[in-house]
Amino acid sequence: MDKHELRNVEFRDIQITKATVDILLKQEEPMKLLGLYSFYYYTAIWQGTNQPKAVNAFVARGLKMNKGTIQKYKTILTKMGLVKTITKRDPKTKAVLGHYIQVCYYATSPKNHPLEKQGQNGARRRKSQRLGNPPPNAYRAINEKGQSDRKSFFGDATKENFYEKCAKKLEGALRKKRKITGKVVRIRWVKFFIYLHTTDNVDKSRIKKVLFWYCKNIGKKYTPRVFSGESFREKFLQIENVMDIQLQKEAETEEQKTIASEEAKKMAAHFGHLVWPKGSYKDLPEMIEITMTEWRKLKDYLKSVPMDENKMTGHMRFCRAVLEHLSDLNVFVELWVQSVWEDVRNWDMWRGNLLSMAFQPSPKNKRFLAWVDSWAVQYFGSEAAMGLMVKFWNHYEEHHSEN
Repeated sequence: MDKHELRNVEFRDIQITKATVDILLKQEEPMKLLGLYSFYYYTAIWQGTNQPKAVNAFVARGLKMNKGTIQKYKTILTKMGLVKTITKRDPKTKAVLGHYIQVCYYATSPKNHPLEKQGQNGARRRKSQRLGNPPPNAYRAINEKGQSDRKSFFGDATKENFYEKCAKKLEGALRKKRKITGKVVRIRWVKFFIYLHTTDNVDKSRIKKVLFWYCKNIGKKYTPRVFSGESFREKFLQIENVMDIQLQKEAETEEQKTIASEEAKKMAAHFGHLVWPKGSYKDLPEMIEITMTEWRKLKDYLKSVPMDENKMTGHMRFCRAVLEHLSDLNVFVELWVQSVWEDVRNWDMWRGNLLSMAFQPSPKNKRFLAWVDSWAVQYFGSEAAMGLMVKFWNHYEEHHSEN
């Protein structure tokens, strides 16, 4: 490097954007972070590269700090994305050739410093040399005049709208769910959405799909926790995996969903004047359809049970009693729905799952047990009635599994 180049380096600006300084000032010890980042930038300028050789021992001597302190604040700068540690190795032997620090937002040289225009010792003025093309600055892209050049970072208007809308939507959803409350530097959030698309090669449509699903499912069971654009990028694959599992379950549930018949819809309309809490009325036609289907299955089974008057077993006697007390379909459904409404209308802790309250001849169905108990105790006694009920259910399940 000749004396003119040295003189150019001497007047070379250390350009740190206001946005970068704002972020550094919000840290716990901004003076040390600013000092270290400035020293890395300073070293990059006089070495003529954005990846200067600046090991901890060298930096510690320059800043008059110990190596442990340098390492501590270098780690913080690395997490903030302002610097990167580069280790160069021999491609054949894999031996370490050197350790370097990449200054991520290293701007090109501005025009000559005003003092340089005056000349020194009569030396001829020489145009300052570029030190290489700068990488994109995640806070502000810097043009040669030191002004912010937003377009050089965001690209065209379409990209700007997409990335900023993603960051804005995520922030809004997190605030709505009270996951974040303080101020955020949204430009940093935008940066990580750009990295997710450009560095991680994730399609915009894929980002949009996962982001919209996440915003609707924040705080739900199994949904990963995210508090910033950075953590959204880090957990993107995890979020996408949970999303795929949940969507698959929803699709399977939709396939298994019972379609209410016109008869069930008419019966549901009969109960439309009642106040069904938590919007559960929308599920009433389907609940009635399930109840009707289960009633018919039960009736068919009871009729299929062989009755031998000479060898009447407890199961036979129980099935005959159920058949005698099983009322007409319409009457049974009306009584069943009425009892369900009586239970849920003032049930504050009820979650609104009306389908779970459909009729099913199972020991797990408390309403069915109460119905059996209302007459079976008189026939068989309390203990015998419960035993016969369990035996009945086992026969009933076995019958339907075979068919």
